[in-house]
Amino acid sequence: MTRNLGIALCLLLLVACGDDDAPGDGGLSDAGGEDATVRDAGDLDANEPDAAMRDASTDAAMRDATILDAGVDSEVRDAGDASIADASPDSTTDAEPDAGALEEITMLSFNIASAFCRDGCFYTNPRPMLRYVAQLIVDEGVDVVGLQEIEVGTARHDSVDMLTFLLAELERRSYPMEGRFERRFDVDGGEFGQAVLSRYPIRGYVATRPPDADLQAVIQEFVVQPGEERVRIFNIHPSPGGRACRTIDPYLIDEYSAHPAQATFLLGDFNARPSTACYGAVTETHIDACLEGGDPSCVRTVDPIVRPDVPNPLRIDYVFHRIPARSSVSFSEAYVLPDINAEQNISDHLPVFATYTVE
Repeated sequence: MTRNLGIALCLLLLVACGDDDAPGDGGLSDAGGEDATVRDAGDLDANEPDAAMRDASTDAAMRDATILDAGVDSEVRDAGDASIADASPDSTTDAEPDAGALEEITMLSFNIASAFCRDGCFYTNPRPMLRYVAQLIVDEGVDVVGLQEIEVGTARHDSVDMLTFLLAELERRSYPMEGRFERRFDVDGGEFGQAVLSRYPIRGYVATRPPDADLQAVIQEFVVQPGEERVRIFNIHPSPGGRACRTIDPYLIDEYSAHPAQATFLLGDFNARPSTACYGAVTETHIDACLEGGDPSCVRTVDPIVRPDVPNPLRIDYVFHRIPARSSVSFSEAYVLPDINAEQNISDHLPVFATYTVE
């Protein structure tokens, strides 16, 4: 569904948005109960301690939830360990292409705010919203998903394992995917974190925690193979304030510098507007897909319907790409769905899509 270009509109974002460390922006809040409060985009004071976040540098348990068997090991590591190339031998380019390779690969970054909705379902039943997300993935033909703010087994959400439930809903729709969940911290008897899903087998999966454990950040990294070329994908959700994003930059630079011939994609809620140092650092090596595509829908990724208390427009969710000249992958389009909350609140964030052609 190719959209008319609106490059000028997206370029205005670079001047329309303020610094993510500026005071007085208001606060985007993750779903939180008494046990933990996870602050989001608008709470941008880098010097204020986030006392409600627990230490995720220890007990970095990683839960796999798969519908399809990828046949590979997964690993959780601290920054500074061996590179992913060393950690998983199958992440090189010696394998045959996956069966049923697609001509296009569509990626989605979506902060689902722990399947938040109105009318009391936030702390009781996330299943309707997860079904909506599953149908959204099917309707948009998504192949790779990076989800942020997803929970497993928390009492406030009826102890639902959200990733397993979501994968089962996709299977019911004859749209099987496999997934990996990564814990950021414990909350309300369960785990709060992020997840990746893929229609392709997930290869060489590694979860890395940056050295500064107080930031509660985790980087999910894996490889998929559309066609004859493997591509490297990251799912990232740094804590607010800019410091977390700047902390993970050196790790990312090391990782994609180690694979200069491989197309790389960064999905996530970066908690950083286009005017920030974090965004500037990322775009030194990667291209903002929405900016390249110029679709007018990309003007915001936080929904003012749900969050009228934050600056509008506010854009902090992205798909970035770095595509080498000799790659068989090329950019096609990027867009945001601005009306997902028209009838019922799904999330305070909006889903960001990017589609690439694979020759």
